[in-house]
Amino acid sequence: MIGVLGDRQTVCGFRMAGIRDCIETDRLMIRRHINELSEKRIIIINDFLLEELSPKERKEKIFIPVPGSRKSLLSDDIERLIEDIIGGMK
Repeated sequence: MIGVLGDRQTVCGFRMAGIRDCIETDRLMIRRHINELSEKRIIIINDFLLEELSPKERKEKIFIPVPGSRKSLLSDDIERLIEDIIGGMK
């Protein structure tokens, strides 16, 4: 159901949190790696990677942007982001 695309620190953090489908990627490989998560409906993604996707690509899945390793993000912030995006879909 959930996949993660991001830099090394982001992917490592979500793997430690128990998400199995995590792929480390960069701006050049983002589309290839999105295809690898084609069965996933929700993708947690670094904000700088989401900027690479067209509006059409963004509509195909639910993307939850999180700051990359350049910024700090607390677990409470992640929970709030997910609730803000997915919570409104209930």
